[in-house]
Parts: sequence; C-alpha cells; structure tokens
Amino acid sequence: MTIPYSAGTAFTTATCVNAWVEYPFANLGDVATKVYHHTMQQERLSYAPLAFNDVMTAADEKPTRSPFADDSAAYWVEDSTTSDIGGTLVEFQRSFANIPADRIEPNGLYPFEFPGNSVAQSDAIGTSTGGYVETVTSSSGEQMKVDVVFTLSVADAAKLSTGETITIKNNTDVFNIYYGYGFINISTISAVVTSIVSTTITAEYSGYYATGTPTFNKNPNATFTTYDISRPGFKLRDKLQDSTTSAILYTYEKLSNVTDASPFAEKFVVLNSAGTVTDNLAATTLPTSAQYYEIFKAGGYINAEDETFERWRGNIYERKIIQVVAK
Repeated sequence: MTIPYSAGTAFTTATCVNAWVEYPFANLGDVATKVYHHTMQQERLSYAPLAFNDVMTAADEKPTRSPFADDSAAYWVEDSTTSDIGGTLVEFQRSFANIPADRIEPNGLYPFEFPGNSVAQSDAIGTSTGGYVETVTSSSGEQMKVDVVFTLSVADAAKLSTGETITIKNNTDVFNIYYGYGFINISTISAVVTSIVSTTITAEYSGYYATGTPTFNKNPNATFTTYDISRPGFKLRDKLQDSTTSAILYTYEKLSNVTDASPFAEKFVVLNSAGTVTDNLAATTLPTSAQYYEIFKAGGYINAEDETFERWRGNIYERKIIQVVAK
C-alpha cells in the first residue's frame, strides 16, 4: 500500500512510503516468522545503513511511518542498493526479520554406510515361572521339531504375539539335542510362538534334518530350570551400505560474530576405546552396541553428513544437517 505524505516532509530522516510483510516459511508450517519490508525515501547525502542488532521498535530503528506494530524480535537484516528518484532523493528497501523457528523437512531416501555390529542385542520379555514341557513332534527322516511349553507372568505373557520369533535361554543347564549324528549342547535356541493360552506359552523349535529318532532334553543335569525369554533385535553383521528415510534439520542462530557460533554437529561415526573410527559397534565403542540399538528401536535419526552453516539474512545464520533413520 502507498502511504501518503505531505510535500513538506523532510527526508533527512529515512521515511517509509510503502510496506508489506513476508512469511517466508508459511508453506512449511511456520506462520510466525516474518520479514518486514519497507520502501524508504531519503536525502541521498543523509543515507546510512543500520546495525544488525537494531530492532523494529519506535524506541530503536523502526522506520518512520511504518504501518506495523513494534516487533522487538525483528532485527534489521538488509537495505537494498539505493536508486535515484529525482532531485536529491534516493529510494531503497529496508528489511527487518525474525529469527526463524527450527524445522524438519523430509528428504526422501538417502544412501549411508551403517556400522557393523559385534554384539547381538535383544529385548527382554521375562523369565519363565514353571510348568516346563518339551515334546518332540517329528520323527526320523524329518526336520526336527520340538514344542517347548513354559509359563510367564501375566504381564510378560501379554508382551508376546503368536507367529513371532523369540529367543529362549536355559538358565540352569543346556538344551541337550540329538539329531542322529550325535548330541549338541546349547544354552540358547530360537523358536516361533505358536500358542498363547493365558500365561502358558508354546513355541516351536526347528532343528536340522534328523537321521535317527530325535530327542530334546531341557535339563539333563538338573531337576529344575528357568528360561529367559527375549525378542531378537539387533543381529551380528558387517557394516551395511544401504539407503534409508532421511530428513533435513534446519536451525537458526543470530550472531554478532561468526566465531561465536555453537559447535557444529558432525557426521555419525563409531569410535573405539582409543578414540579411533571403527566399522563395528561393540560393548566398548562410542556409541556402544546397546546404545545404538536403542536408537534403532526408537526409529531414531543419526547424522548422515557434517552440519553446514551459511548466512540467511543479516547476521542470522542457517544451520542445516541431513539425518537418516538408523538401521
């Protein structure tokens, strides 16, 4: 809009003759950040730019005849190049801006080399409470199948679903398994939950092809045992090159001196105990395998690149970093 002024106005002080407000990130959901634009006229020899810390208030450097209310969170960021408009007057655009709010924008799939893992991670479900039955359901010449039946507390049983794979660890002894080739003694097996009846869980363990009559003994050297039940999580693996969901995190910082900028975020790496970059997560790395697994479980993001830094407007700087979902 054009703001009328009398012919007698002195233009030794810059005077606003037109103004509008811009919402630079409204289409990204930020309807609070504003950039105020003023068309200014002034005597050529009286013109001088403002300082970056000047704010748009009547007590500071709000333009004369500005139609906007005071905004102490709007800082001077720019004057355009002056242009002659006749006589001794010049015209220019004077702008004030808020510090933009932080935001996250989707960035599609992004390639990243994820760390390997040398310590398997799992989610604990609970410890069994009694009532153990193991029944071999296969015969010689078939793949060995065993129904492992145990009980859990009401709360722990509610964590399981039929069809999911669980890990069963024998706390007192080992599982003694015979396939026809000899005996195998292991403390932990994987099984698929086939039935949940109240607190009674049935899970099917599948073994190798049996050439003789298979047998399965839960506690060959003990009269009682308990099972730790868990859900397999982060497996052992080599480093993984893959693409995954990514996003760009934007943050903003107003600085009187760029050397005062906050430390920059760096690309995600795994460090060993000596502080050297390594390919594989372990119990002693930073982060540890367990810590990374918590990020992975939560669908959390890690930094895919070093953070970048550039001037947005005036002495307001934009920081940007690409992050990817951990996998």
